[in-house]
Amino acid sequence: MDYLLNTVTNLSLEKIIYQLLGFICHQDKSILIAISENFIPLCPRCLGLHIGFFLTLVFLNRIIKRNVDLDKPINHFVIIFLISIAGIHWIFGALDLMEMNSLSRFITGFISGSGLYVFLYSLKNKAPKPKLSFSNRDKIIISCLLMVLLYSGSINSYEILLPAILILVVFNVSSVINSLLSIIIKNNRHHYLFHLNKEVKS
Repeated sequence: MDYLLNTVTNLSLEKIIYQLLGFICHQDKSILIAISENFIPLCPRCLGLHIGFFLTLVFLNRIIKRNVDLDKPINHFVIIFLISIAGIHWIFGALDLMEMNSLSRFITGFISGSGLYVFLYSLKNKAPKPKLSFSNRDKIIISCLLMVLLYSGSINSYEILLPAILILVVFNVSSVINSLLSIIIKNNRHHYLFHLNKEVKS
């Protein structure tokens, strides 16, 4: 019991964030990006994936505001390719068919993250011209990220980078869960109305 208490009290914010992000990333120090003597707690591929997902979310919700037509086979192929490109890059690297570095991992992760959000966005908002807006949760988290970026120059950049990455990951994971729940609820409602109309007609 004393050992457990000592372990908990000795945990710094940095260690807690590393432990939490360790659930979604292997954190292999041989490929982590170094800042002075510290390391970013996500590998370049995971970091690119989360940044790509987040920036695409902001871009689609605030600028484009238009779905990708998932009924077109070419769009299916493009989205699947975008989502798979990080995996393809990893397989080619593992087979020594392609040289991997931090930049290539980040770029392929970024592309896959963008493709994943495009897919979720289009699936969730399949109806034409959906009414789009950020929820209060989204506004709070985006505001926190912007504040972190604004104040990052005035204090130790690494100390502010760790919470920013954690906020980004929590935001992205909650967005995925929220999107999946919306899709499930929408599909259940559609099936219910379909069967209800069928019973009324019969």
